[in-house]
Amino acid sequence: MIDLIIPYYNNPEGLARTLDSINRDVFYVTVVDDNSTIYPYYNPNADQILRYNKNRGPGYARQWGITKTYKPFIMFIDAGDIFLSKEVQQQLLEIVEDDLYETDVFSFPYYHKDNLTKDTDNRMHGKIYKREFLYEKGITFCAESSYMNEDIGFNRACRLLTDINFFDIPVIKQIDEENSLTNKDDGAALYQKQTRALSLVSIHTVETCRENNINADIEISQIAIALYYWFIRCAAERPEFIQEAWSGAKVFYDYFKDEIKPNLLYVGTKFITKCIQYKDKINFPINILHFVHDIQLNEIIPNYYLTKI
Repeated sequence: MIDLIIPYYNNPEGLARTLDSINRDVFYVTVVDDNSTIYPYYNPNADQILRYNKNRGPGYARQWGITKTYKPFIMFIDAGDIFLSKEVQQQLLEIVEDDLYETDVFSFPYYHKDNLTKDTDNRMHGKIYKREFLYEKGITFCAESSYMNEDIGFNRACRLLTDINFFDIPVIKQIDEENSLTNKDDGAALYQKQTRALSLVSIHTVETCRENNINADIEISQIAIALYYWFIRCAAERPEFIQEAWSGAKVFYDYFKDEIKPNLLYVGTKFITKCIQYKDKINFPINILHFVHDIQLNEIIPNYYLTKI
């Protein structure tokens, strides 16, 4: 069987939907209640419901679930999301148990808003992890950023420390909840907290790589570009949060100030392409090399990025 860990917070209808979609012959189901106010009472489709006494975020819930389970393979699904079919789940079990390549991470595409998503490198949906691999490499969720981008840091570490085996079998459908934080506040939390969250989980990832003697120079520079993109996107779409975006990005830049290498900042990266789409919407130049150079010299947001040059 595969350990299935479900972080839960105040979404009983969504949790019931998820549990109803699970093949119990495949998964040992653990629900981790993140100190919600709507307690997930006993459900016959869950093997155990765990709860702690402080709200800590989905990353912490998943990590705690890992410590309270024991199967050789681990999978996560969010409360509200559903498996596509019980037959497909049986295929998952056969794939991991009959693995011929000693795979550490299995990745399957998933549906989001009826669109099939195959670019799953840094996402949690549709992945199965070998427990032994996570323990051996010390891969954990970032405790400092458990509420946002926690899956990106975790999966980036997996990608850098092993070869992920990709399959073409869709497994999960991700369902957006109407009452989610992002939907309720019109994305304000995303723009206020995204760059800081990316900084924290990225630092955690780089340190995990270094503990495994993996050179992370290229990754550091690529993360710098990703943070640059988020800063630009915020400036274009929600300029009222630009100070939060800047201070969040600086957490990463200050940490790796002497290690960001301009020669490793590939102009062809998808983030540079994304930046260009905002060129006519913001009042500072699209120049990644200039930006990365300047952030190493300025302690506060440079005003000339906010005026036309």
